[in-house]
Amino acid sequence: TNITTKKARINWTTDRTSDSKISIGTTSGSYSPSEVGNSDQVTSHSIDLDNLAAGTTYYYKAKWTDEDGNTGSSQEFSFTTSPAPQLKEVETLSTTLAGATVRFTSREAVKVNIYYGQSESFGGVKSINTSITESTYSFSLDGLADGTKYFYKLSSFDSEGNEYEGNIFSFSTPPRPRISNLRFQPIQGEPTSTQKITWNTNVPTSSNVTYGKINNAGIEVSDSVLKVDHE
Repeated sequence: TNITTKKARINWTTDRTSDSKISIGTTSGSYSPSEVGNSDQVTSHSIDLDNLAAGTTYYYKAKWTDEDGNTGSSQEFSFTTSPAPQLKEVETLSTTLAGATVRFTSREAVKVNIYYGQSESFGGVKSINTSITESTYSFSLDGLADGTKYFYKLSSFDSEGNEYEGNIFSFSTPPRPRISNLRFQPIQGEPTSTQKITWNTNVPTSSNVTYGKINNAGIEVSDSVLKVDHE
């Protein structure tokens, strides 16, 4: 009874008081040298097994010894632990200057954490409750820095709170447009009030200049072509 991903309970009765022992292994007829047991002399026996592997079939025999040294053993039985939570189809759905959306599909998990940060030490964490049936979810990460590489890892949790770590993934936020080398130059052969304005940007952007007298509505000149050298 009480079979989970890492635990199980074995119950049996004997017609006279005796101790309780379980021989267990992952191969039929082959058991671990160390038995799990209880020395109490009882007729109703219960042994809790833990530290089992998820999604694994175990074979076992119940054993007992009474006060007079008489021993007994059951036939071999088996049980299979519940499967471990699974994560698949993990992908970075989109990135913005200050955020990203990560999508994934989970099964057999009651909760999923996402650890994220600018190194594999992470630093940030978000949680989402999930269904044990296969379903798709997404995390929205915000407050990120632009033009930065981020690492993230998903971890799933079973119903007993055991954590199963996933692989490490990464994404990069796009850099915020920045202007440099802004220059004003008179144009030869034109009135002195005519100026050529040039500048550079770190990523391709449109070009837009608004100019005019102070305290007056300005005049806008623009070019929608995306480029890094503007004029």
